[in-house]
Amino acid sequence: MRSRPDLGEITEYLKLLGATEVVTEEFAQSRKLNELVKSMGKPKLALNGVGGKSATALLKQLEYGGTMVTYGGMSRQPVSVGTVRRTIVHVQL
Repeated sequence: MRSRPDLGEITEYLKLLGATEVVTEEFAQSRKLNELVKSMGKPKLALNGVGGKSATALLKQLEYGGTMVTYGGMSRQPVSVGTVRRTIVHVQL
């Protein structure tokens, strides 16, 4: 998700719906994402509304057999998926 003035409200709403964590595009592209994943474990599901580099960063963190749902493209950049992610880690897009 992109940073926005109502980020706190949206984060709370998504957590009420069952989200464990909500991260911004900037957070997804930082080392903080790696630290979060180390402390919580790899996610089974990632929801991506931005696309581009932040989607690739999320994809790299998914557990074996995980799923990433892309529902938007706010960055206007494609989601890049390497062969290893699709064939060895078996992520679903």
